[in-house]
Amino acid sequence: MLKTRLIALSLTLILPVSAFAAAMIESRDGRGETTRIYVQGDKARIEMPRQEGFMVMDVKNKTMKVVMHKERTVLDMSDLLKDDGGATTQDQGRYVDAYTKSKGLGPRLAGYETEEYEIYADNNYCGSVFVSVRALNDIGLRKFAAAFQNMADQVQKKITGMTGMQVEQYMDPCNQAEQKLSDQLQDIGFPLKSVDARKRLESVVTRIDRNARLPANAFVIPANYQHTNPTKMMHDATQQMKQMQPQMQEMMKNMPPEMRDMMRQQMQQYQ
Repeated sequence: MLKTRLIALSLTLILPVSAFAAAMIESRDGRGETTRIYVQGDKARIEMPRQEGFMVMDVKNKTMKVVMHKERTVLDMSDLLKDDGGATTQDQGRYVDAYTKSKGLGPRLAGYETEEYEIYADNNYCGSVFVSVRALNDIGLRKFAAAFQNMADQVQKKITGMTGMQVEQYMDPCNQAEQKLSDQLQDIGFPLKSVDARKRLESVVTRIDRNARLPANAFVIPANYQHTNPTKMMHDATQQMKQMQPQMQEMMKNMPPEMRDMMRQQMQQYQ
């Protein structure tokens, strides 16, 4: 998947013009599903397609919670917004030569002129984003950009700390190029559309309302839903792997030497 994360994250960076008005950004993905995002002050509400749930983010209090109605669960991701002082993740994967090329004017979207930027990884075309500097200046983005960047760093540090695995080692070159581009969004403009390497639509902003009415209880988290968090889930998975080690060691006795060595290396990550 290419640039869907770029659009999703950049949409949540928007701040309203007035503290008393909410900004609403409506977008459509390549499958025709619609997503709406509401932002008011330091808070954002990102709605999932088909009313499956929503996410509430508060950058002032550093909280982020995902509400999933079908599972009646709240995934509390707040700890990923807070710097725990851990070591910075080092990219130990192979070097990817990621860069962009400006292709000039793109289509007019949601009332804004756009400029097309092609994304490349190791000289291979990965897709394009269509950005607007005017939209960036009109609706502003700073707090949410910093919060999401910190969240991405925290996710990588926590995964590395718990498993010993570097996230970048398993990323596709185009995904690495996309990640690098996300750090430059506030310099090149607000992305209003993205297409993949085959020019297929991934996401497009269809409407921006800077004086929208918030949904009822827009930032309220259901009190009767079960609460969990990704750090606990990762910790529980690690503990389960540790508990399974005796059984896995017994199974390894009858394995070929090559497979036995591979399994042993994997098990050492959870010790």
